[in-house]
Amino acid sequence: MQLSDRDIELIDGFLRKELMKSQLEEFNDRLNDQSFKDELTYREDLKVAANAIVREERKSILQDEEASIQDHNDNKPDTSFNKKWLWPLLIIAILLISYLGYKSAKDNPVDSPALFAEYFEPFPNVINPIEMGVEQEVAGPFQLYEQQLYQEAIDAFNQNNDLSESEKFYLGLSYLYIDETALARNIFSEINGNPSHRFHQASEWYLSGIFIKEKRISEALETLEKIRDEAGHPFAVKAEELLGLIN
Repeated sequence: MQLSDRDIELIDGFLRKELMKSQLEEFNDRLNDQSFKDELTYREDLKVAANAIVREERKSILQDEEASIQDHNDNKPDTSFNKKWLWPLLIIAILLISYLGYKSAKDNPVDSPALFAEYFEPFPNVINPIEMGVEQEVAGPFQLYEQQLYQEAIDAFNQNNDLSESEKFYLGLSYLYIDETALARNIFSEINGNPSHRFHQASEWYLSGIFIKEKRISEALETLEKIRDEAGHPFAVKAEELLGLIN
């Protein structure tokens, strides 16, 4: 059964904890519809996956900072020199850093490969993940994607001429991670044009990544601003961070 725009509004409002009492009653009534429940489950999985990506990136940043501080402490230089030279040296260092930062920004405004690698990790397989301790004779396309066997996943997905919403989304991801950005862009653009698609928001996020990867910065900025400004978007925080680095 095709869900209505009202159904999507109720689900998004529930996930953002913004439903009023009358709306919550309407939401509970709609839970009797299996299609509605399935959509809620998918969007909950999407939110969990997005949060997991953010947590892993923050954990990695904290670990890098701790390692940098420890390395600094281990190699702390002798500071017994005459303090009268401190301010002149500090001013020179600030001017030098400012100049190098300006020159770097001018020569290479956006380090597209580095930004893409840092912010656009593969989306978790929330459809049919590999179960630990369970042997499978033949891996399905979602399991192949999870193992980063992207070309094999593409071949498996493309055996089906009538792809489901989930299959089309993960096919786009598989194309993206073998650098077939034009094919991935076409898929994500199609999904992005359908707000009721369960992977609409995730597709919008990876579409911005494609624009960065292809150095189409104005389009990347436009997409990231849209993500940032959408209330409850699971990738709003990451979009805000990226905008700060690009602008």
